[in-house]
Amino acid sequence: MIHELNFMAGKIWLLCDGNHTEEDIVSELLKIFDVEEAKLRQDINEFISKLIHDGWLYYV
Repeated sequence: MIHELNFMAGKIWLLCDGNHTEEDIVSELLKIFDVEEAKLRQDINEFISKLIHDGWLYYV
């Protein structure tokens, strides 16, 4: 199965490697994207929640 991600989703996915916290992800993406921090946090939370719901990501 192939899933296509947009640029931001791809960056989030790459940072969901077990070594980066959500804060790390926010910090890294704030360096790349010109977006309000609150909106970025919301987008990250929604994407990570979807990944967890769909079984592509889990917490250990």
